[in-house]
Amino acid sequence: MEETTENKSAWSWMGFIFSTAYYAGYGKMKKAFAIYGIMLIGIVVLPVVITVMGMPEIVGTIVYWGSIIGVSVYTGLNARKDLPIKEVPFSWKDVIIFILAVLAISVIITMVIMFMFAGALLSSGADVAASMGAMQ
Repeated sequence: MEETTENKSAWSWMGFIFSTAYYAGYGKMKKAFAIYGIMLIGIVVLPVVITVMGMPEIVGTIVYWGSIIGVSVYTGLNARKDLPIKEVPFSWKDVIIFILAVLAISVIITMVIMFMFAGALLSSGADVAASMGAMQ
């Protein structure tokens, strides 16, 4: 995962492709989690809000992919400036720790969303059952 660093303002394909994991591998865990958090807002929170508001599905899809591509472009543009490439060794251990933490966060978020929707479905199902009982 070595890159030449003659031009610190040049584009980084490694930063673009691997984005947050690339930052984690060079020891920038806080920045990797901050970027991941911003991406999460765009790929989880905003599409859910858009769906709940009843907006067309295409809007949520555009926000979802825009968030992923936006983060990748940001890290591609800034990786060479932000990271100590060729100054410190790349740490696969940090990447693995970051990925495991991201997986844990993703599982927790998925469970929370599932319980929220399950609760909404159960309460609306109770309303339907009550209204059917009233019809008899």
